[in-house]
Amino acid sequence: MNNAKEKSFEYANDAMKLILTLSTGVVAFSITFLKDVIGSKPINDKCLLEYSWFVLLFAAFVSIWSMFAIAGSLNAIENCSTIADQKKIHIYNPNIAFPAGVAIISFIAGVLLYINFALSNF
Repeated sequence: MNNAKEKSFEYANDAMKLILTLSTGVVAFSITFLKDVIGSKPINDKCLLEYSWFVLLFAAFVSIWSMFAIAGSLNAIENCSTIADQKKIHIYNPNIAFPAGVAIISFIAGVLLYINFALSNF
């Protein structure tokens, strides 16, 4: 496998790790400091907060799926007997691109839901 292809798989895996870390971090942060931020005021639009948690945790699970797909593709490259077969496997194959795209979209949606919740409570 050439160095550029190897780097592309590495960068895709790092991007999924970043989404996993950020999405679980936002959920943990919001759970931990919810009472400190809101205070004694009643919580408005609690469903937005719950939806954001769900969507962010969904993004975390889908990013794990994508990381496993990347690992499986790298294993398939190692087991290919010809260079032509190795060239057919890349990060834009549907088994990687679909979960990665869903993870990115879910993360953005979860963050937007959380921002909407925060703005409705301040």
